[in-house]
Amino acid sequence: MDKQTELIERNLDVTRVGCKFSRVKSIERQSYRGRAARVIANGQAGHASTTDGLTDDQLVQRASEMAHVTVPKTLSFPSELITSNPVPSTVDQLTDMDLRDWTRQMLRVMRQHNPHLAIELNVSRIKEDVSLHNSNGGEAYLSRSWLEAEAWIERHEDGEVLVALDRFATAQLDDSHLDFARRMARRFRWAKKPIEPARGPQSVIFSPRSFASLLEPLLMALNGSFAFSTNPRAGKRRSGFASKLGKPLFDPRFSLFDDATVPARPYSAWVDHEGTRSQCTPLISNGVVSGFYHNLISAAQAGVSSTGNGWRDLLDPPVPAPTNVLVQSGDVTLSGMLKNMNDGLLIDLIGESDGTIGLTGDFSRTIVLAYQIKRGRVAGYVRGVSVSGDLYHALQNIEALSCDGYWSDDVFAPYVQLGGVVIST
Repeated sequence: MDKQTELIERNLDVTRVGCKFSRVKSIERQSYRGRAARVIANGQAGHASTTDGLTDDQLVQRASEMAHVTVPKTLSFPSELITSNPVPSTVDQLTDMDLRDWTRQMLRVMRQHNPHLAIELNVSRIKEDVSLHNSNGGEAYLSRSWLEAEAWIERHEDGEVLVALDRFATAQLDDSHLDFARRMARRFRWAKKPIEPARGPQSVIFSPRSFASLLEPLLMALNGSFAFSTNPRAGKRRSGFASKLGKPLFDPRFSLFDDATVPARPYSAWVDHEGTRSQCTPLISNGVVSGFYHNLISAAQAGVSSTGNGWRDLLDPPVPAPTNVLVQSGDVTLSGMLKNMNDGLLIDLIGESDGTIGLTGDFSRTIVLAYQIKRGRVAGYVRGVSVSGDLYHALQNIEALSCDGYWSDDVFAPYVQLGGVVIST
């Protein structure tokens, strides 16, 4: 195939409201513009990007000079025009005063039952516009807007310092930001007194936030670029879950999807950053490994079609990345789970880990905030101890899935009760 070229321009406009010491302190705007070119020729790919005034021809020339990365010879840019009739976004219609009011609403809810909390809250409105075309006749135009919030809250009481950090995102103006604020406030309302937990293997409940964090290595294992690769000598190589495709590895109640078509979510889109239509991709269906998310390169390596998961930062080449990840919910409320558990631990926030650790399912995290459950009720809070186990083994026999979950960044998950989890110092 003759040389293929691709040109993309991506613009980001960010309006940010900053709060410190529980007061709105600043509002600022920043704009970012990046342009990039990719070239594919003779099984080699090259990429070049700029934020300055390079012409398209200069970008393509630079990408051609950088074409040293071996890619499958079947790799081809899309040839379809993908766009959508622009619909005015309610997020775009927010004025600076509206953004301040939206932020103050969250602050009021967070401090409602504890006015002495020290709150640092950053709220950002992000608008993205993307224009892409390639030498195969493919074109794509994408415009979307969303809101992000990050909250850091401290409580200083009786010589104890309790900290909670969480993030939130939405693409619609509803009460979901207040639900996030209520969850932040509830953490401090439930954390009345510190309690030493029981050590050793036990049954625990993970909140949607902590379970989303545990899923990070699993999502990496379902990334097509990690599951499949090619080299000139060995051809296509399968690793990890690629050799388990179609096999039941988990509890039949466990299903996991990547879905860029979910309405009004920040990471939803009708097209990705490579010009491929977005879709819903089953990753695990009723416990069976059923698929992987791909961009153009990883799909060519696997011998399949891209799932529309080719996403890029402002200046980097596209890579496979999840959009909206959904864990199938169950049929019991959190209240019912606590009553059925009677005594145990509800883990709400856990420390981050290196995403490359735990591809086999093993995990070990520090508990940032958990609650000791006694007789089905929250009796106090736990922090600083470790939680560890084998996630994949625990997911083979899930003890309970709640029907009431929430979005944590790009993951929607229920409360999940797993057995055999080890609590230690």
